[in-house]
Amino acid sequence: MPRAFASWLKIHAFSILFCILAALAVYYPVLIGYWAVNGSDGLNLHLPLNSLAARSFSAGAFPYWNSLFNLGQPVIDGTIAPFHPALILYAFFGPAQAHTFEVIAGLFMTLLGAWVFLSSLGLKRFAVSVGTICYVFCGPVFFLHSYHLGFTGIMLLPWCLYFFHRHDQTQCMRWLWLAAACLFIGAQATDADTALYLYAGLIIDRLVCVPLHRKKAYIFTWLSVVCLSALTGLAVYLPLYEWLSNSSRAFKSSAGILTPSAANLLSAIFTNHWLIDLPYDVFYFYLGPAFLWLIAASRPQVRARRYQERYLLFLCVIPLFYLVVRFLQHYSPGCIGSLDAWRSMFVFCLPLAIFAAEGAERLLKAGIFEFCLTLVCAALSITLAMVCLRKGFAPGSIAMLVTASSGMVMVIAGWSKTPLQVRRAGIVTALGATVFFAAFSRTNIIPSCAWNSAVLNLTVQPPYLQCRTFLQNLDYYRRLNRKGGEAGGSWRVSLLGGTDNTTALAGLKTLPNYTSVYNGHFEEVLRKDGLIKKENVHPYWMALGKADARLLSLYGVRFLVSLQDDIVPSPSDGWVARSDLSWPSHRVWENIHYVGRAYLISPLGRRRGGVEFLEDSHTRVRLRVTARQGEQLVLADLYYPGWEVIVGGKSIPAQRYHGCLRSVVLSAGVHDVIWRYTAKTQKKALLFSAIAFIFLAGELCFLSFVRHKGPKEEARV
Repeated sequence: MPRAFASWLKIHAFSILFCILAALAVYYPVLIGYWAVNGSDGLNLHLPLNSLAARSFSAGAFPYWNSLFNLGQPVIDGTIAPFHPALILYAFFGPAQAHTFEVIAGLFMTLLGAWVFLSSLGLKRFAVSVGTICYVFCGPVFFLHSYHLGFTGIMLLPWCLYFFHRHDQTQCMRWLWLAAACLFIGAQATDADTALYLYAGLIIDRLVCVPLHRKKAYIFTWLSVVCLSALTGLAVYLPLYEWLSNSSRAFKSSAGILTPSAANLLSAIFTNHWLIDLPYDVFYFYLGPAFLWLIAASRPQVRARRYQERYLLFLCVIPLFYLVVRFLQHYSPGCIGSLDAWRSMFVFCLPLAIFAAEGAERLLKAGIFEFCLTLVCAALSITLAMVCLRKGFAPGSIAMLVTASSGMVMVIAGWSKTPLQVRRAGIVTALGATVFFAAFSRTNIIPSCAWNSAVLNLTVQPPYLQCRTFLQNLDYYRRLNRKGGEAGGSWRVSLLGGTDNTTALAGLKTLPNYTSVYNGHFEEVLRKDGLIKKENVHPYWMALGKADARLLSLYGVRFLVSLQDDIVPSPSDGWVARSDLSWPSHRVWENIHYVGRAYLISPLGRRRGGVEFLEDSHTRVRLRVTARQGEQLVLADLYYPGWEVIVGGKSIPAQRYHGCLRSVVLSAGVHDVIWRYTAKTQKKALLFSAIAFIFLAGELCFLSFVRHKGPKEEARV
């Protein structure tokens, strides 16, 4: 083993071991053979979509289009980035194993990044461990860990700050290269909202650290790196903008669905519990009394000139931004109603973690201020526990508060005579009860999905058990693809009463699916047809509420799947029970009105089948049809910019049928019809990103050359 590596390993062995153990402690089921899946989006979106993108790359094709969800949609839909580094795992492992390794490795790197950054500020080991736990497992940060793209932002923020700080101190280009690499990954592998806040946190840090001398060179260096790295993300953001401009998301509001009241917010901050159950909100802002106790113990000063105080002061714009957005969402829901401003809070939590680490160091000395503060916080925790008991809160919340107060009392039990190890144990107890255990319980004990009763087959289970239950259905879903005489997977399947996006792992086309953004025409037509509820204003998901066989046949739906129990009403007219395709937990029906995913419409409006699928891939569908004069060929896939139709070797104009389907009018005769996705926007975006990447690499090479040449010329003089 090289001496340098051995020396590095010896120095950082404790931090690496600490981060590994912390990550595994949160996902302990992995140690007994279960999967690590944190949150509903990890299971319903990121796992199947990452697998789809990896399969496309393995087949030598770029993942432009996802034909499996709804009527089809772009792969870049706000929940996946085709250049995420973790996608390589899906090429070599099964989806569940790849997702497990991705989740644990991502959490480990987040922990290690926070540790390295806090250590660079001169804090001692115990304080660094406290600050690391506070940053990674507090609500606004750990919630984003449940998002495949979101956790990239929380992981990269401390690493970016560390690399830029090291470059400021040493002027070594190696650190600037590493910082640029982190920003490049952040632009490519983070959702738009979180990437914006990641860059905001970095820019504020750079403004705080402006030196007294050589300001122009400093500003030019970091500003050019930040801007060029952001431009490399055009490969993601331009296609996403096109998808959003064709969606209904901008006209929906999260108000009343995903936004807490002031009372709920305060309850979550102080007690880690919400007054009422709201989707997702259990993750948003829980901090707990121990975190606030540690922050108060650090005695931050507004007028101090240290980096910590200045960074926190500048970052006050983040909660101010959140309050402004909440105000606008409340009084003008259509303005920015669906903006997830709460995600910005993870940036604000990093300086709070710094102060928590400093507070831990001060509490080990326990002066009169720390003694009085601890008594007040312990009394407050007991009072909150009594309030929780009267309000009927969960026993776990009460136990966390009581345990936290016990840990605080341990710190000052003997005041100045309290042994150092006892004080450390008290801090760890208080912090573990209200921060670490809160994250642990929401991952392994509390069901993570917000829609247990509405999502098909999503039983009230911890995430790893939900994943196992979902994956048990894959073989049955695959049978629905192999039955019948058409090309495999050319028909669609509807799930009555909910969604299960893991059907994509079986190559099954389903409708409707849970996704972050829906096509506006598609959703409007479903609502007019009465297939989904008219009052559905949720920006993220919709469920099939009416099993109209004739209407669903227009969308190419051949089979209907529902639960075996009586919670979901059984379909009636137009459906034939298929006991041979059903399985113990689900029932399957076949649509008697189904004539194919592609069909012909006569000038009088009569519909008939007879269309043969010669090819059916994500970006190319080839059909052979014998048409009569004036008949209209309908392909029950989404009408969307970038799709062109070729008949007889010539591109002809396409039409929209039934508001959202693709169609073309044919002359009499036999025709080969090709629908091809040109992906013009995606290809232009890739070109722009490549140009930005070349400029970024060129600038770094130029700076490296100048700095390497400068000392030699000075030596000659």
